[in-house]
Amino acid sequence: MKAINIFLLKLAILLTLKICNCEEVYDFSYHPEPKSIYEFSVKDDQGNNVSLSKYRGYVLVLSDVAIRPPVEFIYIKQLNILQEKYYDEGLRVLCFPTDQLYAVVPPYPVNATEFRNKYHLKFEIFGSLNINNGLRHSAHPLWLWLQRSQEGFLINAIKYNYTKFVIDRYGLPTDRFSIFASLQDMENAVLRHLRD
Repeated sequence: MKAINIFLLKLAILLTLKICNCEEVYDFSYHPEPKSIYEFSVKDDQGNNVSLSKYRGYVLVLSDVAIRPPVEFIYIKQLNILQEKYYDEGLRVLCFPTDQLYAVVPPYPVNATEFRNKYHLKFEIFGSLNINNGLRHSAHPLWLWLQRSQEGFLINAIKYNYTKFVIDRYGLPTDRFSIFASLQDMENAVLRHLRD
């Protein structure tokens, strides 16, 4: 019975994402298709633009993180472990707070310093953003590009928080991991690029 309920919940989520047009792709007809992550800018938690070109030459892990309780600390801890373990070898973990998957629109502002201190985080936290398209909001073009570059299961939209994308030293997405991926799988993907 529990398995049927879980299946029905997952089906409802997928149908909702389809109905809300959450996997609609950013219209790149007005702009050339980005060739790397370095062509994007995001906002820091103070609202300042940050060009991702500042991470040129690093291996990156980009993750959305839940900013509404309950924050699943185990997933934040995994990101912290990766950052601490491989920072000196050139890994940078970049996190983007969102509460979009909790159906709150628009995302409320996040004090990254407070969030970082509360969970003793070592990685960089940016301003909150939308990661999927919806009825009343648009996803950040970076997240739509990531979804197009590394397809998801059934649909490309982000279905759960803590979806992670591994970016190689050339700024190209090479792997996508759901919340259910093991730390070892992510670590193997990161090491493949760090050791190249």
